Amino acid sequence: MRISAIVGAALLAAACTQARPGPSTASASVPPDGTAPATVAAAYRQVAADQLTVAASRADDEPDIGLTPGAVSAGQRVWVLETLGDWHLVVAEGVRDELTLPFGWVPGQLDGADTLEATGMSCPSSPMPVSRLAGLGMFGGLACYGSEPIDFDGFTPIACGIGGSPRTGAPDWLNGTWSGMTIGDREPAPPDHEVGQFLTARAAPGAVSLGGCGDPGWRRFLGHFDDPASAACRTETSDAAGTTRVVDPRLSELLCRSELVLTEAIPIAQP
Repeated sequence: MRISAIVGAALLAAACTQARPGPSTASASVPPDGTAPATVAAAYRQVAADQLTVAASRADDEPDIGLTPGAVSAGQRVWVLETLGDWHLVVAEGVRDELTLPFGWVPGQLDGADTLEATGMSCPSSPMPVSRLAGLGMFGGLACYGSEPIDFDGFTPIACGIGGSPRTGAPDWLNGTWSGMTIGDREPAPPDHEVGQFLTARAAPGAVSLGGCGDPGWRRFLGHFDDPASAACRTETSDAAGTTRVVDPRLSELLCRSELVLTEAIPIAQP
C-alpha cells in the first residue's frame, strides 16, 4: 500500500458506542497454524442473506432517529448492538466514517431463513505480527479479545500528518480525529514507501509517548481493546452550512470500544 493511501487512512477518525453485550460467546475453529482456539463475541456476526438492507427504522411509522441505512452482502460482518423482537440493530464493517457506515435495523429472518450467522473466524494468539491483528478487520479485535491484553510486533510510524476536519470526538486521545498512531508490518522504503498491512492504534494517556511523528523503529506493543473510556465517547460532525450533527452515542461507543489502545512500546530488532 502506498504511503499516500496510508496517510489518508491513518488520519481517519474513529468514533464509538453501544450497550455492552453480555458474556455469551461462540467458539471458532482452530486454524492449522497452531493459533489458540478462538472465543468470538456472540454479538459479532456475518450476513447470511445474499443481500440485506440495513434500515433506519423497523416500521414505516417509526420516527427517524438519525441511523444510517445501507445495503450489506453475504459474508459482510456486523456487530449486533441490540435485539428487539425479530429485529437486530447492527453496525456493518466498512470505511470508518460515522456518516456513511451502515447502521440500523435488519430483520432476524427473511423467507424463513436467518439473516445473520456465526463468522467462523479464528483469533491469533499473542505475540503476533501486526499483519495478523490488522487482518481481523474493524470489529474483529474487539470480538476476539474483549478487554484482555494482547501483544504484537510492528513498525511505527509509517505515516503522520496534520489537517482540518469537520469532526469532533471526545475524549480526544481515544476519539480524536488526529490522535491515531499507524503501525505497519514493514519499514516503508523509498521510492514508493509501500507497506503490506497496517493498523491505527491509540496511545493510553501517559503510557506510550513516541512524540510528534515518532522515532521510527520496530517495537513490541502491549495493548487492549474495549477501553473503559469508551463509555464516554461522543462525536459531532458539521457540514458546509455549519449544521451540527450529534452521532448516535451507541455508535460512538462501539467504535471507541473497537479501537486498539496501546499501553507499552518496547524497542526490538526487526523480526
